[in-house]
Amino acid sequence: MRTILITGAAGKTGQAAIKALVARRQPVRALVRRDEQIQIAKFLGAEEVIAGDMRDAATLKKATESASAVYHNCPNVNPDEIQIGETVIAAADDADFDRFVFHSVLHPQTER
Repeated sequence: MRTILITGAAGKTGQAAIKALVARRQPVRALVRRDEQIQIAKFLGAEEVIAGDMRDAATLKKATESASAVYHNCPNVNPDEIQIGETVIAAADDADFDRFVFHSVLHPQTER
């Protein structure tokens, strides 16, 4: 079973996604913004946690590597949501993944 990446994993929605996937015995890799958020994701059951900026291609390349799915949860009502989404999608495209879920409250219908 390959890892599911959750971006924005330290927020309320990201934490709920970690809990739900761990309850289903799915391996989770969490992408959080700051180092001090790593412990939150680990406590919830994420097997791996990466701290970094979703705008950074190198961080996303590391986060998406060998993931089977991406649950992209952009920070709430972020004005850079489209740029961040495009960067996450590009990283996921470079990885060999099966599924991409885009969670948004600002731009819920973005075409690719």
